[in-house]
Amino acid sequence: MIDIETIGAGGGSIAWIDKGGALRVGPQSAGAKPGPVCYEQGGEEPTVTDANLVLGRIGPESCLSGEMKLNVDKAVEAIQKRIAYPLNLSVEKSAKGIIDIVNANRVRGIRRISVEKGYDPRNFSLVAFGGAGPLHAGELARDLNITEIIIPLTPGIFSAVGMLTADIRHDYVRTYFKEISGLDGSILNSIYIEMEKEAINQLTKEGKQEFSGNNILYIISDYFLSNRKFLTLNYRFFWLLPVRGVAQSG
Repeated sequence: MIDIETIGAGGGSIAWIDKGGALRVGPQSAGAKPGPVCYEQGGEEPTVTDANLVLGRIGPESCLSGEMKLNVDKAVEAIQKRIAYPLNLSVEKSAKGIIDIVNANRVRGIRRISVEKGYDPRNFSLVAFGGAGPLHAGELARDLNITEIIIPLTPGIFSAVGMLTADIRHDYVRTYFKEISGLDGSILNSIYIEMEKEAINQLTKEGKQEFSGNNILYIISDYFLSNRKFLTLNYRFFWLLPVRGVAQSG
């Protein structure tokens, strides 16, 4: 299990001004489509990526090895119209403010899963991945006093590679609550068989091949007595199908 803290602070996070006149970033996002204004795919709201482009932190030909051109003028125009003019700031200061705010949001997110749970981030390394994760890693490490940053070889597709190489897994859970005096083993067995069939059908549908009980790696069953009158059984079944060509875990 991985404890994940999700925050709206990605490259597509939109910069906006609240009713009190304060600059905000996220959680609204332009996503991949229409994406940042500089993508020229219909986006109109300035994003973190637009701010990075305006500040020269990324180049107009940095995306997809130059195959996708980023429009600096469009990014400048969006920040000028939506942020700089209403706040009476320069475009550069507005873009810098966007970056500072999104970094502060990320630092708070890291603190929530470290300091607030009793862990000192100075004792850990910061793993930076995602399209622009490494771009902000140095500032985050500085603010958190982290001395080591780890950047994967291909940070932009790090999550996608993990998804493709991970085992296929489905969890099935049933809870059966019954007085001990009325406990019927055949019912418990029927519940198990029902879950097994459900899992095998799902794996067959996804893998287009036949599966059997041999694909069950392990079964965990918990039970406890409640006031010595009721027996509660919680069955958790885990089916894992290793991806062909990838080393199996366990």
